[in-house]
Amino acid sequence: MKHIINIKSEKPLVVVPLEKYEGMLETIEILSGNNNILDELKNEKREFIKGNYVIHEKLNRTRKKGLSK
Repeated sequence: MKHIINIKSEKPLVVVPLEKYEGMLETIEILSGNNNILDELKNEKREFIKGNYVIHEKLNRTRKKGLSK
């Protein structure tokens, strides 16, 4: 689908799909609410590289086993 939009404006404009725009707003909200987000992400990356993580399916199986006891 292709649309042509003609807008006369002195300022540059950016047109993005609404879904993408809403996602960008959510990302901004998350990042602005946590001043340490970059440090936390770096720490998480280091832990992942070390192998300190659990695969989602394995975690669910472990939880289910714990519930059946």
